[in-house]
Amino acid sequence: MLGQDLCKQLEGEVGDDKSDVEESRSDLEDVDQVNWLQSLMFLIKGNMGLACLAMPATFQFGGIVFSTVALATMPLFSMICFNMITISSNTFNSLYMNKKLDYGELGQVGIKLAHPRFTHWSRTFKTAINASLTVAQLGTCSAYFLFIGGTMGNVLAKYDIHLESRVTTLLAFFPLIIMGLFRKARFVSQLSGIVNIIYFTCLALVYYQILQDPGNIRPHDVPKIGSVQGNFLMLGNAIYCIEGVGIVIPIKNKTKNQKHFHIVLMVGMTFIFFIFMTMGFLGYSVYRSDTKPSVTFNMPDTKVYESVQYIFAATVLVSYSVQIYPVALVFLPNFEKCCSGIRNQDLREYLLRLILTLIAMVMAIVIPQLNYFLDIIGGIASAMLSLIAPPIIFDCYLVFKKTSKNILMASRILCLVIIAFGFICG
Repeated sequence: MLGQDLCKQLEGEVGDDKSDVEESRSDLEDVDQVNWLQSLMFLIKGNMGLACLAMPATFQFGGIVFSTVALATMPLFSMICFNMITISSNTFNSLYMNKKLDYGELGQVGIKLAHPRFTHWSRTFKTAINASLTVAQLGTCSAYFLFIGGTMGNVLAKYDIHLESRVTTLLAFFPLIIMGLFRKARFVSQLSGIVNIIYFTCLALVYYQILQDPGNIRPHDVPKIGSVQGNFLMLGNAIYCIEGVGIVIPIKNKTKNQKHFHIVLMVGMTFIFFIFMTMGFLGYSVYRSDTKPSVTFNMPDTKVYESVQYIFAATVLVSYSVQIYPVALVFLPNFEKCCSGIRNQDLREYLLRLILTLIAMVMAIVIPQLNYFLDIIGGIASAMLSLIAPPIIFDCYLVFKKTSKNILMASRILCLVIIAFGFICG
């Protein structure tokens, strides 16, 4: 155990970036806690946005065999990394009287505790994590703008109102900013539970259409392995599709009983990856070269499936409030310092969320070929968050706990394998 003086010193160092106002928020935030079922709804909604609908197109990049193997391997490494983060979080939080450290702070604290010689690099590591989190989450939010804007354009086209894609993206700002201003974890988790039921009902209709003619499922008629470029695009796209990696720590921090959070994580992520795998494999096997960026675009032009598209767009709106949450937490302390003239704390947070949503909208409008940009840049950021940073933090945890050399060496070999896989994916 650390001495009391060292704990205070570390708390002071980590707290340099925290605003004084944040302390007064803690009592209110403790009230806004969620139970394990609400955490599970949060986790599923955070991951089951556009990612699932894009899985057949992801398989098209890498070929049916390569994509299947890669997507089967990725959950294994991801689940190990998610558990590394939660285990390390439990220990490091306990050093600060159960103060709930965010992802970047976990990295900073880990290096300071385990490797005092590299203390000067701890702030850099925290910045790298926060930058990756910002890029990944804002990239996801900008993709939501394109999807919602495209859906709104399709609706208007039904009434002979034809607008440019940039205009529809601007129109998407209004429903998305409304969802982006919902910040109470309990309310969003309850809303996520309702929306998850609607989402999976629509997903069942998509599966029904794909499986309607079993003879049409012909995986042997599609490429087994894609080109070198296609394989890397598949890996980058797949790792970026794990949208919820940035929300794992915030969800854990909002959960009342964190003792069994790893069970919630295992159940939720196993279910999510099963849906990803089956949707990608079956969708690509059925639609083959006609596979569209979203599987909903392959659905028949009927009233039922037209409604399914619109309902999916509505459910994605709720996902937006989950995706904007972790990046708002990153910027909130410094933003409150800059806007100390605004006395109302809630108003400061609403203003921050408005600015972040405007940035996501500008990204969606200005960046050409946003999907390829997200595959490359977003893939790098997501690899950092889900496959590179967790092993480093966990190694710091093992060193701090004075783990035996044999266990430490075995863990480091596993960590190096995961980090190497992360660099390949990124």
